[in-house]
Amino acid sequence: MDRQTVVKWGQALLSLSILVGLGAYLWNHRGTFAGTLSLPYWQLVAMAALVLLNWTANSIPLLVFTRLAGKRIGFWENFFVMTAGMLGNYLPMSLGTIVRMRFFKNVVGMDYSAFVGIMMARTMLLALIASFFCCLGLVGLKLGGYSVPVAVYCLFAGVFIAALAAFFFPVAKISVRNRFLQGRLEKLTQAHRTMRQTPKALLTVLGCILCQEIFFSLRLYISFTAFGVAAPIWLYLIVGPASSVLTFVTVTPGNLGVREWVIGVLAASTGFNFQAGFFASTLDRGVMLGLTFVLGGIGMVHALRRSAQGTRIPAREAGAGE
Repeated sequence: MDRQTVVKWGQALLSLSILVGLGAYLWNHRGTFAGTLSLPYWQLVAMAALVLLNWTANSIPLLVFTRLAGKRIGFWENFFVMTAGMLGNYLPMSLGTIVRMRFFKNVVGMDYSAFVGIMMARTMLLALIASFFCCLGLVGLKLGGYSVPVAVYCLFAGVFIAALAAFFFPVAKISVRNRFLQGRLEKLTQAHRTMRQTPKALLTVLGCILCQEIFFSLRLYISFTAFGVAAPIWLYLIVGPASSVLTFVTVTPGNLGVREWVIGVLAASTGFNFQAGFFASTLDRGVMLGLTFVLGGIGMVHALRRSAQGTRIPAREAGAGE
């Protein structure tokens, strides 16, 4: 058996183990989950509204980068294609990413390399903002008298430094002799170069990511209180952004189970209850999944239909739906 096959089977077994562990934990603690959950109707509506606000902030950076690249797409079309991608990522082979890339290639006219470059630039900024929030939250907990392992400080400080270094890395100076590879490289790094050359766009993207983290933290605050956990604001500045940082690598479809375990472990490592963190994340996941299947289903039908047609968006129609 070659190395590639071993890695493939190892990933599959790890994914299965996480999903089985998620199901087993919830089943074994179903009585506690149902017995401690207290979620008034208005809080459920508030969580759903925060999910939609989070998704809106999540969709804008791609819209900004797309237009800076000279391409055009309407706000709502971009939003629903994003929800299609989120739904597709709960399917095997990260189908959601493939659906989005194919849509932007066939309909918007964006090269695959340019699309991947935009995702990389956004991920770098997300890591920067999220790790900063985590470091701020850890300092707040420390000042509040809570004990946090040094390894946790080092982890998020390291992510912040790495993201900052990546931001200032001179990608424009990278070159290769092969013309084809050089062309791919230029498209891949276009978003990074444009971002540094356009402060207004950079601030817009950073502002959207900042809003994402705030909306997610508020959702977790509601989830934690639904299980009777009263924690300082610093905890929510850690668990929300941290789950964004620690789930960049897709292990399970939609990272189902990964975020739940991560938030539970972080809650326990910062002096709070693992079970409360796990339950709170599961509740938030349930609300998000409901919206994902509804809006993502609509977006998936639209994205597949438009991609199959392969008709580009005329410039005069670019603002349609805004």
